[in-house]
Amino acid sequence: EKWIARSKGNNKAKLRKELSIEYYKSLLVTHCPLLGLKLTYANCAGNNTPQNYATLDKIDPTKGYVPGNVQILSYRANTLKNSATLEELKLIVQNWEKQI
Repeated sequence: EKWIARSKGNNKAKLRKELSIEYYKSLLVTHCPLLGLKLTYANCAGNNTPQNYATLDKIDPTKGYVPGNVQILSYRANTLKNSATLEELKLIVQNWEKQI
């Protein structure tokens, strides 16, 4: 529950006003749904965010932090999909497999 309080109290809290504590609780998972990493919800300080740190992700970035459009991902997965489109990620995989 400390993770929820930190997430609701950070600088994006105004953007997350539609998400209740109960809704956050319904999202909690033990593993990242995209990478399978076991998640940690422990507080992390400074610039040393663990790759398996739980982060709140907008599934569709254009819809914002609203119920039905958020999930919990690892910091690593959230970082990877941060600015890439699904098409770009597919293209990277396709071309990378050709190189290997």
